[in-house]
Amino acid sequence: MKTQDIELFHLVADCQSFTQAANISDLPVANVSRRIKLLEEEIGFLLFQRTTRQLRITDSGQLFYNRTRALLVQLNETMQHLQGAQSELRGRLRIQLFPDSNLLLPALQRYQKRNPGVTFDLVSSDRELDLVENGFDLGVRIGELKDSSMVARRLGILRRLVVASPSYLETHGHPETPWHLPNHNCILFRMPNGLIDDHWQVDKESRVKVSGDYIVNQQSMIDELVLSGHGIAFQPSILAAPLIQSGELVQLFEHSDEQGEPIWLVYPNRQGVSRLVSDFVDYIMEEARLDPAFYHFL
Repeated sequence: MKTQDIELFHLVADCQSFTQAANISDLPVANVSRRIKLLEEEIGFLLFQRTTRQLRITDSGQLFYNRTRALLVQLNETMQHLQGAQSELRGRLRIQLFPDSNLLLPALQRYQKRNPGVTFDLVSSDRELDLVENGFDLGVRIGELKDSSMVARRLGILRRLVVASPSYLETHGHPETPWHLPNHNCILFRMPNGLIDDHWQVDKESRVKVSGDYIVNQQSMIDELVLSGHGIAFQPSILAAPLIQSGELVQLFEHSDEQGEPIWLVYPNRQGVSRLVSDFVDYIMEEARLDPAFYHFL
């Protein structure tokens, strides 16, 4: 019985799909199906019930999954130790990011410089994908968490500024207080969790309901709309600051450094998280703790 085939079985079980598992593992679907069938013949019982529409793990398959999960982790840790790999992490980290997450790349590159045997598989999506089903090790989430089964570590704060272009303000006037924002055209952002961000927490006292004629899920589109004078935007501070300094945008109100929405690093709550995932999580959390600019990285 090959360890790689057991690992492939776990991937198929997590994805509940031969096709999805094949895409993640970069293997032909026929190869995945054949290896699972050979594994079933070797152990003497079915791991999955197959129909034309559905793949469902059997009771025996679920028991096999539960008993082998911790064993696989322990085996990998032991092999790394015996091979003298305690000081050198190797492997691939598959991470789901939200759109326009380029600001995380320097931190990832620093980690990779320390651990050249590590590769990253980064997937950007405007919605929260199921981490287990899609084969992710980690994901980044903004705001209120919907899935309580995930392990969540608070990574930072999404701190934003209300901004507009000089041309917009010249045409439509400058809102004197946050409570005047409902009288203006505001560019709305659809969060990765699917919610529309139409209640702007401008400061501790002001949470204002706004509206506008554009709802977008890409930061680059908000940039283009606000710079063209189309409306007022609630921009990540680290992106807005250079444009404010250059005079292309105007900050409308003062903001508290601690005002914002939480950013979470989440990962599946499995028994026996790999040493690579554990080390990377510790590294990112330390980066956030030591560097205030990173903590408010958006």
